[in-house]
Amino acid sequence: MKLVVNTLVEWSNGDIERILWLSRRDVAVIEMNNDRAMPKICSRRMYSNALKQTKLRILESDPYTPLSSPDDMLTEAVRQRRDRAWTAIRPLVEDKIPTIFIRQQRSQLVTTRTAEVGLSKTTLYGYLRRYWQGSQTPNALQPGYRNSGGPGKDKSVSERKRGRPKSHHSESGINVNEEIRQRFRKGIQRFYASGEVRTLRDAYQRTLEHYFNCGYETQDGVPVPVLPPAHQLPTLRQFTYWYNKEQNLTRTLIRRRGQNRFNTEHRPLLGDSTGMAFGPGSIYQIDATVGDVYLVSALDPQRIIGRPVIYLVVDVFSRMLVGLAVTLEGPSWLGAMLALENTSADKVVFCEQHEITITSEEWPCQHLPEMLLADRGELEGYHGDNLTHALNVVVSNTAPYRADMKGIVEQFFCMSNNRVIADLPGAVREQERGAPDYRLDARLTLRQLTTLLIRSALYHNRHHFITDYPLDKQMLADGLEPYPLELWRWGIQNRTGHLRILPPDVVRLSLLPQSEAAITRKGIIFQGLQYTCELAANEGWYVKAGQSGRWKVTVSYDPRLTDWLYLWHDGGRQVEICSLVKNTHMTLFRGMDWDTVDAYFAQRYAQTQASRSRQQQGRAVLNAHKDHVIQQAREAFPDTKTSSRAAQVRGIHRNRQAERVRLRHDGAWRLVNDTSPKTTTSDNENGYIPPAQYLDLLHSEEDKDDNS
Repeated sequence: MKLVVNTLVEWSNGDIERILWLSRRDVAVIEMNNDRAMPKICSRRMYSNALKQTKLRILESDPYTPLSSPDDMLTEAVRQRRDRAWTAIRPLVEDKIPTIFIRQQRSQLVTTRTAEVGLSKTTLYGYLRRYWQGSQTPNALQPGYRNSGGPGKDKSVSERKRGRPKSHHSESGINVNEEIRQRFRKGIQRFYASGEVRTLRDAYQRTLEHYFNCGYETQDGVPVPVLPPAHQLPTLRQFTYWYNKEQNLTRTLIRRRGQNRFNTEHRPLLGDSTGMAFGPGSIYQIDATVGDVYLVSALDPQRIIGRPVIYLVVDVFSRMLVGLAVTLEGPSWLGAMLALENTSADKVVFCEQHEITITSEEWPCQHLPEMLLADRGELEGYHGDNLTHALNVVVSNTAPYRADMKGIVEQFFCMSNNRVIADLPGAVREQERGAPDYRLDARLTLRQLTTLLIRSALYHNRHHFITDYPLDKQMLADGLEPYPLELWRWGIQNRTGHLRILPPDVVRLSLLPQSEAAITRKGIIFQGLQYTCELAANEGWYVKAGQSGRWKVTVSYDPRLTDWLYLWHDGGRQVEICSLVKNTHMTLFRGMDWDTVDAYFAQRYAQTQASRSRQQQGRAVLNAHKDHVIQQAREAFPDTKTSSRAAQVRGIHRNRQAERVRLRHDGAWRLVNDTSPKTTTSDNENGYIPPAQYLDLLHSEEDKDDNS
């Protein structure tokens, strides 16, 4: 393995360091087990020689990298602390590299920055240390609340005014709580984001008049709002702060200026893509297209399964294809997730899965970028935010109808279609009237098409000559030929520091979609399925849910398989693997994908709704027959008082025995025909008297007792 940014290395004496920055001659590192460590710049040759002499080794696991804590699991205080720290150090760690790694210059930069943000040097140094030791992601700046305070203890609430202290002769002001923020939102929506030409200060004044007045008084026949004293009202600074914190600037500008004017005056202007990418990993472009070829099932070649969806990820600087995914999923987060995961995957292993043998030098791309330029849709909203906070990948979405802003990856689709797809059996072509249906020519499976696209990527990376690549003076001086692989290698040597590496589990957990599950007495319920895990069983969650009621937890899941869930706990810092409960019903869903499960429950719901008519009609038939039988019984035995109630109750045992004897006699099975001659003389006439039955004697004694 080679040295790349964020790699952990361990010296023979046990010291562990993280690679923060690389150049052709230098390397910046920071000690991991030192709570007062700061970066230092060393000779890259020294580290390379130490690797060769086995005095230094690269660690494959990274226990110091924070897991992808979903933002909705973090408290607002944690998010604010993280974002405040990130804002404070961002100019230093993004714009002052490698100067920030030099001790004397770092001190000057920190001194200047403390004056700008109003923080102490100790605080700013602490932020920098946590960021560098935590793999240089914003999530590394989360406060360690779990290691402080009294867990489970009630915290005292103070009414002291928060924020910047006022002068000694002024009133203290008020704190902004949820009720006041709700009034702010109403005022911004009504007076600023509605499209009216009004400044934020005017919107603040209008908000005070309409949502903070204590009544009205009539002046010259006009109702005038009466405002409380200024120290009892929120300030313009507070109003502006919460507006900037909560409002979506893009959405607000579109509402105020209109979509067309926004596209003209405010939309991002990325300019030349190659010029923006300083080196490999600066910018990746990702896009998807429906492949122009029909495929067949791998299980039954007679079954045509339609056209695939192809996701490609391309490095802007070198034009290397760094990731791909071929699926049957429509353009969605699942396809984008697979392509992004492939960018950080070991391509040697990936090619071996498709029976292609390569070396790591032939496809040396297993890194995350600094920025990902994507199309609108899959990476908007939650997924894009999670990539930024968990993986420190800035997601930039292109404007509507601006495919030219991703021209590099769009061009690669065209080249792949010409090189591979155009002449495949089942390829889409212009259909003339009366011509054979090209869909019937389909012969390739999804795996075979993926193999061909991998071959195409290897050809492109090694042999595609980029005629219009803008070579700079340094490239021309080095005699660089504009092949993607050569550009990549040259960039690694001369434009390093942009490629990032994170543990595979961290990357995958950051990419998996997240949702909520419920802890119940029956287990962990997620979308109708039951799961369990050792953590829940050992800590008695199910018993607690049975006694105190269910509660919600955050889980990650793979849309392709229902067998496992990944439960977030410990404030989003730990993950527990959950498996389906081993019972007869849950066994049915093993090996399924979530689309199939959703279809199953939708069908069950439809069947339940359809059965209502049948059940209601059947119940109507049952009730009609029941009423008829009751009516017949009432008519056959009218309610006549021939004896007292006491006499009727006393005769229950005797009546039951007599009725049982009759039922036994009438219902006895007669399996043999009785051919003996019939006699008309009764036994009584011959003087025969049968012996009394034991039950008759018993009941006669009971009757005597009842009458006594």
